Amino acid sequence: MKKTQYACALIAAMMLATAGLHATVIVQKNGDVISGRILEEKPDKYVFQSPYGKLQIAKANVAKLILDEKAIELKEVKHNNKIVKARLVAEQNNTAVYLTEDGQTIRQQQGATPPAEAPAPTKDIRERVLVQLSGSFGLANFQQPQDSTAMGFDQRIRPGTWGASLGGHYIVSRFFSVGVLGSFYFSALNSTTTDQGPQGPVTYNTATTNMAFLVSAGGSFSVFGNLPLKQSAHDLRLEVYGGYSMNRAEMLLNFGSNRPPNFPTEGVSKGRANAPAVQLAIAYVYALTDSLRLRSGIAVTRFFYPSIYADGFESNPLPPGQFKAEFDKNIGQTGVQPTVISALVGLEMAF
Repeated sequence: MKKTQYACALIAAMMLATAGLHATVIVQKNGDVISGRILEEKPDKYVFQSPYGKLQIAKANVAKLILDEKAIELKEVKHNNKIVKARLVAEQNNTAVYLTEDGQTIRQQQGATPPAEAPAPTKDIRERVLVQLSGSFGLANFQQPQDSTAMGFDQRIRPGTWGASLGGHYIVSRFFSVGVLGSFYFSALNSTTTDQGPQGPVTYNTATTNMAFLVSAGGSFSVFGNLPLKQSAHDLRLEVYGGYSMNRAEMLLNFGSNRPPNFPTEGVSKGRANAPAVQLAIAYVYALTDSLRLRSGIAVTRFFYPSIYADGFESNPLPPGQFKAEFDKNIGQTGVQPTVISALVGLEMAF
């Protein structure tokens, strides 16, 4: 009899020890997690012993019942900037619920993308120096003998003027920059004239060459205020320059084989003039890359000198007579100040 009582007591003690080692976890539908042991199970509820005391939990509120929490593997979980060991006991609404060994509940979002950091305020990424290289082709009214039957100079606008320019600008603001520009223009024109010579009509061909080199300073005004921003693809600019020009001209007259007696086969008249000049341009700029841009537009350049040729031929002078007097008179007369109107295209590099 005593042996039977001892055996029953030993079994009860083992059951109590086992109950202490194997805690039960109840996960409720509201997300609460309680660790302890079931004292009694009734049809509609559990009588539960928890660290907070004896609880009665309705079965209708239980989402999950874990009879032995130690059967769940311990994992390392980051909580409050620390690494702790806990067991995953529930997953609800993308939330993982962990239970630490001391009964603390940890909830973590699953699969949620951490909120993106607010981008740093964007600054205007603006270069400070622009280098421009452009080529041009257009019209000009440089002095040239007219195509007619009488001696005289014609300054009609004619095509055939090529140009190139190289400039640099310092950007003061989004709308304004200051800079320098070097421009070169070259024009070659031909004409045929018939005039009265000492013994009848004289026909001669004329090849006229004009060159102008302009050094100027000025400013560029941006209509869109993109002078320049790296993130902007387009800009429209008004450019104004004023400076000094060095101009050279050469006129070659070829009288051919039917020239009058004592007339040279050909003669050359040259001239030079250094004078002020201005240039106005409207340019559209399109960004190819962050630093390289395409430029296109229209430029108008005015040279402020009225005449450029010296009197007479420099070589092979004409014989005295009506033709020479008329030629010297016309070549020395005041003309119209030359103007070049050109279409330009080029590249711009920003630094």
